[in-house]
Amino acid sequence: MMLLFLDAPTTRQLLIGEKDLFFFRFNEMDLKARHCKTISEYIEKCKHAASDFTSEQRLLIRKLVQQQDKIRNKLQSSACDWINLSLFMAMPWKLACVTGNEYEDGLPHTRTNVIILPEHHLVEEESDDLLDTLLHEQLHVYQKTYPHHFQRHYLDKNGWTPVTKISLLNNTRTNPDTNEWIYQKKGQLYRSTYHSPPSGLLDVTFKPHNHYRYEHPHELSVCDCLENGGSAIIRSSSSSSLSPSRSPSATPKNEKG
Repeated sequence: MMLLFLDAPTTRQLLIGEKDLFFFRFNEMDLKARHCKTISEYIEKCKHAASDFTSEQRLLIRKLVQQQDKIRNKLQSSACDWINLSLFMAMPWKLACVTGNEYEDGLPHTRTNVIILPEHHLVEEESDDLLDTLLHEQLHVYQKTYPHHFQRHYLDKNGWTPVTKISLLNNTRTNPDTNEWIYQKKGQLYRSTYHSPPSGLLDVTFKPHNHYRYEHPHELSVCDCLENGGSAIIRSSSSSSLSPSRSPSATPKNEKG
């Protein structure tokens, strides 16, 4: 198991970087929810959010992700049949720390293949919740790393159809844990809609049901997986047919997933 903690300068470059095209997906309401008028203004906020992990925070995270049997059991007892367990367990854990609520309202999420953790989540007394958060976000990293596998074993298998790009709808929230598409299933759209004007990233309504898991199939699949759906996991250790993404799409949120 590889565990990598980004330092503040590296985190800063990640947050303001364009590799995942996160900022280019913003619509007008996305900027209003982030209390900015321009993308440049928001990037300035990102610069000030980057932080270093303390030694205590590193120790806490290391202790949690080293619980390999517990992690396997959480996945095996859940609706995780879209996951290749061998590939997932072999993935490195890359983590970055941010401070305050100016960047993404202080919510945990992913950027490229890195888990972004707000420092206020790194509390020993809430270690069980933190492990669930880490797993939730690492599953999003898996979706980004193996998009063709997720397409075949979850989206296609369960009848998900892309409808339009999120950036084309001005009242739909951009989430760094999802890709750029709004999907439908059985004629129902899955999306988050900003209230007007939004007071923040959590000021949204989810459809078809008002819970953050229904924002996007990336969120629904992870939530179902970690809430003990009970499907079998793909156990093949071969990755020959899986092509890691070269340009991973980017975010959780009325919770951020």
